[in-house]
Amino acid sequence: MSDEIRPGVIANHKLPEGAITSMVTQFFGTPVDIAIFGRTCYGTIENHEGILFINPGSPILPKNLRRLGNVALLELTAEKKIANLVELSDIT
Repeated sequence: MSDEIRPGVIANHKLPEGAITSMVTQFFGTPVDIAIFGRTCYGTIENHEGILFINPGSPILPKNLRRLGNVALLELTAEKKIANLVELSDIT
């Protein structure tokens, strides 16, 4: 996989069933339920093979534009894992 994971990139690779889980487990050395990453400044929340992938984006340089950006809020309980992107410009 490319290190430029942006919205939709994982699904566009059309990998065989189980390949994502295998790659993530190999990368981290253990199975994971959630992978949080950054670098691209593109906020995204996607679920693939039961793994929640979260890029919170950037609070100040979303998509490298000078404006308020977004952050991710993660709610974890024993029963669920929920992530939401929050646009900071919507909070006034």
